[in-house]
Amino acid sequence: EMRAFWERHFFSPTALLWDTPLPGAPCWVRALVQAGAEVVFLTGRTESHRKNTLLALRRAGFPGCCRLMMKPHTAQEDARFKRGELVKLSELGTVRLGIDNEPVQINDIAKAFPEAMAIWMHTDHSFRPVKPRSDLPVLRGFLQTTDPT
Repeated sequence: EMRAFWERHFFSPTALLWDTPLPGAPCWVRALVQAGAEVVFLTGRTESHRKNTLLALRRAGFPGCCRLMMKPHTAQEDARFKRGELVKLSELGTVRLGIDNEPVQINDIAKAFPEAMAIWMHTDHSFRPVKPRSDLPVLRGFLQTTDPT
């Protein structure tokens, strides 16, 4: 019952329009694109949310050339879906960087692409008992500070 409530309200098409990126993320992604990177967003959102997800990304200032890989339906568990999509990512070309806020997903990215830099974005996540690998770099955001502490 809680899952149904979550699906109806948190992942509703209109709620997605209220998403806000981490500060600095749109600028960072634009810089990657300008440097020649192909940026792919691999999300646990479903195809039924594509239109509003793209709209939210554009409103936030992300470039329109980013690829969006989404689940076909809600019944598929996020980690299983994303594991399968990692194979498709490798078919697109060389993966150089992977960033995820979910420990299970960043561990999967690091395993699938050992030559790539895999970074755990230490923000909100599902709090499953999985921990990110201890050898992975950790970011808490995309803004650069001048304070070394």
